Amino acid sequence: MILSISAVSAEGFNSSVQSQEIVVATPNGVQNAKIEFIDKTKINNGWKISPYGGDRRVYRHSYSQIAKNTITAYNAGPREKDVFLLSVSKGQEKAISSTKKVTGSVQFSTNVGVEIKSLINMAITSNTAGSFSHEWSQSVKYQGPDGNYTTRDYYGAVNYDQYSTIVKTYDVYDEYLGTVKVETSHELVSTQTINGTKAPKAVEYYRDFNN
Repeated sequence: MILSISAVSAEGFNSSVQSQEIVVATPNGVQNAKIEFIDKTKINNGWKISPYGGDRRVYRHSYSQIAKNTITAYNAGPREKDVFLLSVSKGQEKAISSTKKVTGSVQFSTNVGVEIKSLINMAITSNTAGSFSHEWSQSVKYQGPDGNYTTRDYYGAVNYDQYSTIVKTYDVYDEYLGTVKVETSHELVSTQTINGTKAPKAVEYYRDFNN
């Protein structure tokens, strides 16, 4: 499939053609990612009346968790960090001669807190920084062009898929009846929807032309 075509030459055929992007690598995120933290405003509030049938509750910690993470747009762009991989002549087969690498990171379209940002980064890339990289192997063989073209140039790049993420935050309490611990409760504090987050991925495309 074709993305773009240059001007037609005097001989009546297109002087160059660019292929559609193909995805070569995506980050592996953490399913149902969860991050724990302490809300200092709730520490030492242990004698609060419990709504769960006990006579007091002790705050332990809070946590935020991914409730749903949905792709809302593929190839949302912008494509960036394009790197030349190699050039192959018609009828030839070649491998990349030196290491080629692209690096991207999760992009946020709205302001979110540090904990939530780290959580979404984990869900998408498995690391709290939200970074992702891909390196092209020198063992992979690439083919020259078909048809009327003499040369095929291959390129790598970073593109993005767009996500909508629902995050739920809970407080955790130990519930007591006297000195006896009755249960541990998880109390929903908030539900947030974060839209427009972009997850990086590595893509590849080529351009055929006559030189």
